[in-house]
Amino acid sequence: MDLTAKQFTPQAFSEVSETRDRLPVQMINNKHELFHKPFDWELKNGTWLPVLSPMPFMASLNNYDMDGVKDCENVRQIFRNKGCACIPNGDQRLGKWANYMATVDAYNPEMNSVGKYWITVFDSPIMVGNRVKWSRDEKAYDAFRQLLVDVGICTLNATIAGMVIDRKVESLTSMYQVPVTSKSKQTAIELLEKDIAAMRASLQGLEQPVPAAQPKRRRFASTPATEDDS
Repeated sequence: MDLTAKQFTPQAFSEVSETRDRLPVQMINNKHELFHKPFDWELKNGTWLPVLSPMPFMASLNNYDMDGVKDCENVRQIFRNKGCACIPNGDQRLGKWANYMATVDAYNPEMNSVGKYWITVFDSPIMVGNRVKWSRDEKAYDAFRQLLVDVGICTLNATIAGMVIDRKVESLTSMYQVPVTSKSKQTAIELLEKDIAAMRASLQGLEQPVPAAQPKRRRFASTPATEDDS
């Protein structure tokens, strides 16, 4: 038996050491990507841009861990079946933004838990004192959304835009039916009216949908029937 003494160097103990370099958040979120619902569009500075939503990859949700194997493609397929456009992280069509998802080390002070917090590369959380200030590179994010249209991941034409407008008109009609009791609601109505007018004015610059190909007619020449044909 080796009885040689082993020396250990003591380290100062601090409960903060594990969390001081982590982002404090109210909840550790789940791994996710972005996706686009077919009628979620906005008109920004005269340009139609897709409005994106998070698509979470969670255990026991949307077949993510079906048969005990975690597979993001199972989740994507469910959203595609609903007519949504999926934006896989790592899609090379996105060029420099192919890997648009990122993580930061985070902790939840209330639950005393640590983990990875998922964000996009366009988001920048900054710690100021004991508060977190979130900022987004809007110029880069809008360029990313435009790229989704350019490469054909998100599709827009005059027909889709018209349906987007129709939905906004329905929302506006519902707002008209309820008495305006606050300045904020009146402002919301005016903004929606302005948004609808701008979208209608921009329809002329959108492509018309390509009509479905008509089946070619085939003409068959008839021949007199004979007894041998029976």
